[in-house]
Amino acid sequence: MQNIELDVNAFWSRFENLLADKMRTEGYRTKKEFFKAHNIAYSSYDNAKRLGRIPATEAVVSYASLFGVSVDWILLGDDRSRLTPAQLVVSDNPDIERIVLTLGARPELLGFIRAGLGL
Repeated sequence: MQNIELDVNAFWSRFENLLADKMRTEGYRTKKEFFKAHNIAYSSYDNAKRLGRIPATEAVVSYASLFGVSVDWILLGDDRSRLTPAQLVVSDNPDIERIVLTLGARPELLGFIRAGLGL
């Protein structure tokens, strides 16, 4: 599997541009107002931004959907290779080694996981 390094600054630059455009087209004056209207916790956005981290996968997926862009684009931009679903899971799962070991011992779980992911 290809190792893809995510650029936090580039992510936030793309994110802030998308957010500003969406706020402008929907008529919101503040980020808090925008996030509240879209049932998104402002604190999770603010914490990730303040700490210089890319938000959790679930949040990135929600943001991409809200902004009408792909998860790949919001994370990597147009000029980078694309993340596979497996890379997304691995990048946001600190317990991946335990999961791999469990699957090695119980391969029948793989079908269950695929079904749960809709694969």
